[in-house]
Amino acid sequence: MDDPRRLRGAHKIELQQDGETIDRAEIEITPWFELQEESVPLGGTFTFKGYGLGPNVVTNNYQVSWDNSTFGFMTGVMNRGTATAEIRAVGPPGKHTLEVWRNYRGIPYLQNNTQSPYGEVCGDRQSRWTVEVTDTEEDLAGCWMDEQFEEKPMELHYPELDAESDATLEVTPTSGQAGTQAFITGEQFPPNETVDLIWYRHEGHRVKGIPITPEAHRDVLPTVQTDANGRFQVEVEIPPEEGSTRPITAEVGGQEIAVTGFVVQPRIEKFTPHEGPVGSTIEIELSGVGWTMYENGPFLVYDNKPLGYACGTSGDDKGGVIKLDIPAAGEPGYHFIDIYPTIYEMQEDEPNFEIFPHLSYLDNHPVRPLPASHFVFEVTEE
Repeated sequence: MDDPRRLRGAHKIELQQDGETIDRAEIEITPWFELQEESVPLGGTFTFKGYGLGPNVVTNNYQVSWDNSTFGFMTGVMNRGTATAEIRAVGPPGKHTLEVWRNYRGIPYLQNNTQSPYGEVCGDRQSRWTVEVTDTEEDLAGCWMDEQFEEKPMELHYPELDAESDATLEVTPTSGQAGTQAFITGEQFPPNETVDLIWYRHEGHRVKGIPITPEAHRDVLPTVQTDANGRFQVEVEIPPEEGSTRPITAEVGGQEIAVTGFVVQPRIEKFTPHEGPVGSTIEIELSGVGWTMYENGPFLVYDNKPLGYACGTSGDDKGGVIKLDIPAAGEPGYHFIDIYPTIYEMQEDEPNFEIFPHLSYLDNHPVRPLPASHFVFEVTEE
């Protein structure tokens, strides 16, 4: 039998012999969660896992609260009912509460465990924990991003070419952050010919009704010359840019005849200052935030409390980099900013948890893995 950690609900089991069913049974899987640590130093993470999460509108998202502040959701739809979240251990040091809820509206239904027609969140299993955040003597100030993986461009995002050709373009590596050194190689081009390399950015504005389309930016990449065999190779530095697939075309004689792409991944461009009194303006800049729906709205959480989201759609006003500024808040000591992926938009009206931190992005974000970014700010005395 497969791993029993599967989607919530009824599952049928058949016993077959020689291709014939000789018996049937049905089992009901109830969602449950486990917390792998009870105590974590300040700034560390509690590993929180869910099993048997369901596919329907009521049981496919579970909200997580820290000290009665709901700051994100978990879903197991992309991973056969299993989900993983890393919950930041925020201060002050001491006892804190962690709880998981359920509701198709994307916010906790507070009668989950008392009067819900769907029963308790986890049946007779635990859904509320008391955890301890311990003090640390480490210098925590700074910022980092989650590990990112090698990716390949999506041809769906390429512009149409002007003419058919045997010419080919290739980029090595195929993905990376701004600042990555990449090699663009062309083959089977006309010999001893000038080739203009063209970088594309997706521009537009959904709210204003302006369609998002790939637009050429000719001042980003160099012009190259093919050799006698119709080949060239050039090294380029990937600029701070919007995320997802950035198309690259090759133009000869005014016609684009070959296309490839590079997946620009998120990078922290700016985080300043690292410390200051309450009210200090914290500036954050991110590149590599994509224009596609599933990656377009990263959500900022301050000390496990939701603040708001940003938008990765590009244009001349952003230049591929999103800029945020927020005030430092809280008692003197370390405070933690986490920027999580969201779903941003879904085909169905329900459930409704689109623009909210997706805590189980680690193993359940749709289409492709996206990283979160993390920042530590120290509030000082006046």
